Amino acid sequence: MIKNFKKRSYRISAAVICCALAGGVVFTTNVTAKNNSIVTRIDNESSINKQQGNKLFIDAPVKYYSNLEKAEAVAGFKFKAPNYISANYRVGDIAVRKVSDKVNMLEILFIENMGDKSFRFLTSKENMEDVLKQNAQQMYKNSKVEISKEAKNLSGISGFNITVKSTGTQEQTAKFFVWQNEGVWYGIETEIKYNKHFKDGEGQVHMNGIATAKVDNVGKIASSIKTVKDIKNVNYSVNDDRYKLFVYDNEDLKKAEELLEFAPKLPLNVGKDIAIEDSTVESLGNLSCQFNVFYRFKGVNPIHFTQSKNSDIYKDLKKKGYVEVKDAAGKIQHKKAQTLKIANKEVYKYETSSEDAINEKEKVENYIWKESNFYCKVSISSFDDSQTQNPENQDEIAKKFVNSKSIN
Repeated sequence: MIKNFKKRSYRISAAVICCALAGGVVFTTNVTAKNNSIVTRIDNESSINKQQGNKLFIDAPVKYYSNLEKAEAVAGFKFKAPNYISANYRVGDIAVRKVSDKVNMLEILFIENMGDKSFRFLTSKENMEDVLKQNAQQMYKNSKVEISKEAKNLSGISGFNITVKSTGTQEQTAKFFVWQNEGVWYGIETEIKYNKHFKDGEGQVHMNGIATAKVDNVGKIASSIKTVKDIKNVNYSVNDDRYKLFVYDNEDLKKAEELLEFAPKLPLNVGKDIAIEDSTVESLGNLSCQFNVFYRFKGVNPIHFTQSKNSDIYKDLKKKGYVEVKDAAGKIQHKKAQTLKIANKEVYKYETSSEDAINEKEKVENYIWKESNFYCKVSISSFDDSQTQNPENQDEIAKKFVNSKSIN
């Protein structure tokens, strides 16, 4: 990932990068990418989609799930998935991608067990050619998207080879074999670009250019598809050691409470210019978990709201009045805190700063406080450039989070 949510962010592997190069989407941590055109911003009205029954809180453009059953329920249509993949591949991600307000596409990322390669399996109720084009146009807004296709019979399956090419600020080419089965469209990424990596003498991983690879046994994979309940030979259970759960609806929220051991806050309406984007339960590696909620101010500035049962930062601030942070050079700095009183709670406010990947100065206002049985922290980012409109009153934004209630 590249900078925990600094202008969008969370999961990554080399395989996910490959997926992005072939027309997928990248989620990264530790690198800021403020003007990220491949991520669709959700506005408050569309992202807060409340339904009867299992209420959908966050209608993210890409929703991640740990099994096919939940993904099928969210996708809104019955589909089939491969009952065969090569032994050196495994399931990396299962996602439901919102192509438009009315069109969903299921996307399964298969990644090499030992290596950088990956490929995607896609399915949708809508014509796959149209879905691929819409998806590329949505992800690469400043590019021209061209589609070409030719009829192809593969292992007795009549379908098409489709090439999706985007030109402009982001040049990408992806190739797919697509076909229709019982009224549902399917696609397999047949040719991909991926990042080549190598390790130096100190074990650091470096990118060593971009290579192209073709997926083997496409016909065998395509002819193996079965309904979800009939799949026996492929393990579709996604285990992520870091991100235990992505939270979008009531069912997810109940599971989150069990993992966190408290009922978290999930403020949906923080302000007209602030859109909620995603929420996750993250493992902290010490048998405890943290609840992350990601927002964005006017589609650009990130706001990160975290909740956990313990907080060394809060304890240090309460005891010492400052927190220790490392600057860009790795030197320890003492950041003094200001104490605010909000809703009868003692809220500590302190500022940190850094430079992002394109050398823009980033300032972060951090607010941290204690609830009855858990701790909360909200971090609000501003950027030192003439094109970015920053939040004007961070204290008022923080107040919305402090005053919010746990969802039961």
